[in-house]
Amino acid sequence: MSNIKFIAALIAFFVFSFSSCDSPVNIFSVQQDIDLGKVLDKEIEARTEFTVLNQTLYSDAYIFLYAMRDELLIAPQLNFSQEYDWELKILHDDSKIDAFCVPGGYIYIYTGMLKYLDKVDQLAGLLAHLIAHNDQRHTTASLTAEHGIPELMSVANNNASPEDINDIIAGINSLIYSKEHEQIADEFAVDYLRISRYACNSIALFFDKMQLGSATSTAFWDAHLSPDDRIGKINDRVSLYACSTNLWHDNGDNGDFDTMIATLP
Repeated sequence: MSNIKFIAALIAFFVFSFSSCDSPVNIFSVQQDIDLGKVLDKEIEARTEFTVLNQTLYSDAYIFLYAMRDELLIAPQLNFSQEYDWELKILHDDSKIDAFCVPGGYIYIYTGMLKYLDKVDQLAGLLAHLIAHNDQRHTTASLTAEHGIPELMSVANNNASPEDINDIIAGINSLIYSKEHEQIADEFAVDYLRISRYACNSIALFFDKMQLGSATSTAFWDAHLSPDDRIGKINDRVSLYACSTNLWHDNGDNGDFDTMIATLP
């Protein structure tokens, strides 16, 4: 079999696998994850539909988020704490109560989300969940299931057409993860949180908050599985570990979260 035919057969096999299994398969290497993330992050930085807050002008907010990130990244369950860049970007749009990530450790949180959350533990739960998706390489798998291997490979190799880039960026903040991947990310979020200062059920607290109010129901839950059965499983894991559910917001934050939020535009 020629190389071209072999590659075509391989692609066909994986496309079939993506369409017939609950969880997409990731055939990309870790380095390709990193390369893909760098390209997508550069595009997000350059596009007018995303307004990334300057890290110098809004240093207080970034320092706060990076300190939270650093505390979560010491968890021993992480696979790529050193390999990925783990860059955080704040996107200025108060109308979007959302957050997303791209491969290689790039995480984006809208100002609308930051201002909607009212306790620092809820934010820690969200960040732990996004770190888990990235560290478990779910984002590359879901992007591949959505756009196909050739398109993603062309982006990772930095030779994609403008149309391919536009196609991926257009849906980057509404990427849908499989049920299995969402549950895995929930479990690892608890694992990361239980050795931090934050309540180890913070991801459940985040879901509780996101279920309140119609403002979040459509935009957020259209791209995320309903938390109805997930919260119970999160709480089961918390019970298994018997880890602390004391809120750092109430037991040590001393208003730092609210002070940080007040610095946002």
